[in-house]
Amino acid sequence: GNEVIRGLMEDLRQQQAQKGFREGFCDVSSARCFLTEMFSSLHVSVPDSEVESILEGCRTEDDSGFSIDLFFSLLQHSLPSKRVTDSISAAVQENLSADEFSTMVTDFCDNLYFVDGIGDVFWNSLEKRGQGHRIRGVHKVQQISCGSSHVAMVDYFGSLWTLGENYQGQLGYETSNPRDNPIPRRVSNLPPVSFVSCGFFFTCCISDAKELWCFGGNNNGQLGMQERSDFVRTPKCVPNMNNVRKIACGRSHTVVLLEDGSILSSGSNLKGQL
Repeated sequence: GNEVIRGLMEDLRQQQAQKGFREGFCDVSSARCFLTEMFSSLHVSVPDSEVESILEGCRTEDDSGFSIDLFFSLLQHSLPSKRVTDSISAAVQENLSADEFSTMVTDFCDNLYFVDGIGDVFWNSLEKRGQGHRIRGVHKVQQISCGSSHVAMVDYFGSLWTLGENYQGQLGYETSNPRDNPIPRRVSNLPPVSFVSCGFFFTCCISDAKELWCFGGNNNGQLGMQERSDFVRTPKCVPNMNNVRKIACGRSHTVVLLEDGSILSSGSNLKGQL
């Protein structure tokens, strides 16, 4: 399936170059035709609402086109996976016990991450199953969250660590390869944090001072900032967002619960999620 997507994406790049469209982007009609052809080639039935959601996730802020580079990641996660439920159950039976592991989360690429009782993090592919692999370089993890294809972890000391894809700056630092960053790195320019939540291509966390810090994709304003750049590649404190109790990030929106019980939201409202 991925090879089909890559081939069609290359055709799309060449078509847009011939049209004189700016490099790395395509127009709306070409984007819809691309999606229709791709799903047809894979014999996959996808509702129109899901197609619109995929397009929205790749749309530029000024509505002038769609990012071809983001199609591959989004399309992988839109294809139905029949293995996930059974594989999670099998992985739990093979590798986990309630006494040994405290947290288990999955990303949208059929990967399972779990944290043991002393804060070490393990990774297991739901497709291949087998023994879990320890993720080196990070210890004493207290909390973990998965996005579409990236992972964020808070350790005992309040440091934030991330790994995975970094197409929109969701890791919080610059990388030479946006696709593959398997080794966790500590996110700098952040105060100590107590909680993290990952959206599809963005990350938000709560500092010990109960401030909201966010970075990554912002094409729908999901970071809650006044500036409407498509990407925020380093952590920034969201203005006028204090006394934050909880946060939850969706595909392209964020919901914040304040200490006084107020609920604030930002980002896409395509399906009424705000």
